[in-house]
Amino acid sequence: MHPNSDPWRRQAPPAQPGTDAAAPPPPGRLATPYFSYALLGAAVIWFGVDLLLLGNAHPFAIYGPAVAAGQWWRIPGAVIEHGNLIHLFFNMSVVWTMGRAYEGAIGTGRFALVSIAGLLGSSLLQLGLAFHQPAVGASGMILGWVGAMLPIATKAHRSELVTWLIQIAVISLLPFVSWQGHLGGFLAGLPCGLLLRMGPTWFKRYAPMVIAALIGLNVLAVTRGARQPRPERTRQPTPERTRQPTPEQTRQPTPEQTRQPTPEQTRQPTPEQTRQDR
Repeated sequence: MHPNSDPWRRQAPPAQPGTDAAAPPPPGRLATPYFSYALLGAAVIWFGVDLLLLGNAHPFAIYGPAVAAGQWWRIPGAVIEHGNLIHLFFNMSVVWTMGRAYEGAIGTGRFALVSIAGLLGSSLLQLGLAFHQPAVGASGMILGWVGAMLPIATKAHRSELVTWLIQIAVISLLPFVSWQGHLGGFLAGLPCGLLLRMGPTWFKRYAPMVIAALIGLNVLAVTRGARQPRPERTRQPTPERTRQPTPEQTRQPTPEQTRQPTPEQTRQPTPEQTRQDR
């Protein structure tokens, strides 16, 4: 994508009949993507700190029991937490390409609100559907950007976004990928995109309400998840539990052990012996 291109701005309506067609306005100067730069720098720095000083402990991972214990900072902090170098590289490459362009087109303030909505939607489904499964990464927030792009993108750019979403959907089926986080971020971005399409006044008035609703739903998801019992893990049998019986344990009984009782042992009791007390 060319740095001066703006695929998210709608074209001006055609001139009405009988009027002079005005020349198209010159392209506006894109806003400096401060939010994207800050996110990229924080993710790279934190990855180094976590890897070199904390032993890859992932203290910002979204993990339901930890959030329920009061560690609410994990919800926003998870966007700078990444599992490995490849995970970090792919997410930050999207921030560098898509994030910077999108922020430059809509402005840092609105981009920040869309990002907050995306990360809250991502954490909502993660906590609601996978409470005991930790998750890290900025993918959910990035999917929030895509959800907000669709309503305001041009037809050609919307087709590219749909193709990209199909690829992400396939990747989300992998066992080590949080499809809950991806889907939640995308769904949270859609209402933000609709508000952007309706105009700055609508977005300024109602985008904070969307974020407030997502915060409340996150609280409900954590409260509900904390009341559920932790799922039992199916423990594999150890060699001690699966060892074969010894020859001593499988030895057949001897004739002495299986001999039949004598007539004296099987004799029936007499009427005098079976008398009931009255």
